[in-house]
Amino acid sequence: MKRVFTSKPGYDCKHAPCKHDPPGDHGIHGEEWFFSVIGDEGDAALTLTCFTNRYPETVDRGVRDDTPPLSGADLSLHVGFATKPPGDALPEGDCDLIGKCTIYKTSSLAGDDIVKHAIADREGDQPEAFWKALQDVFVQWSGEAQAARRDAEAWVRCQCCDGLGRVRKETGEGTS
Repeated sequence: MKRVFTSKPGYDCKHAPCKHDPPGDHGIHGEEWFFSVIGDEGDAALTLTCFTNRYPETVDRGVRDDTPPLSGADLSLHVGFATKPPGDALPEGDCDLIGKCTIYKTSSLAGDDIVKHAIADREGDQPEAFWKALQDVFVQWSGEAQAARRDAEAWVRCQCCDGLGRVRKETGEGTS
C-alpha cells in the first residue's frame, strides 16, 4: 500500500493581498495536511484531511493560539469504479491519487478520531500506528466499496423499466 503526504498552505484574505483566483474576501484559513493510502490495485485511496493552526504571519496571534494545533476534518474513500446502478454517479473528476474517482464514503468524526489517537503533531513523517490506523480503515471501507462495485460496461438500462431503474446484464447471447 502506497503512503502519500501533501499539504496546502494557509491563507489570509482579510489582512493581506488575496492570492485566490478570482481574488476576494475568502477570510482566513490554516494550513491543511492530507495523508493518503492508495491500494495496491490503484483504484481506491483513503485520504485524511487535517486542519492546522499554522496560519500566515498576518493572522492575529490570538487566532492562532485559540485554534487547536491539529484536527481531523475529513476521512474519505476515493474509488475509481462505479458503486451504484448505471445512471447514478460514475467516477469523474481529476483525482491526484487515482485519476477519475468518486467519493464512496466519508466521515469527519472518523477522521478526528484517528487524529486524536494516532497522529503525531507534525507534518509528513508519522508513527507506524498512525499509518496502520489509516490502512485498517482503508481495508474495511474499500472492502465495502468492492462489494458494491458495478461493472458499468456490462450493465444497461432495461428498455422496459419505464424509468424504474431495473437493469439487465448483457451476456452477448441475448440478455439475462
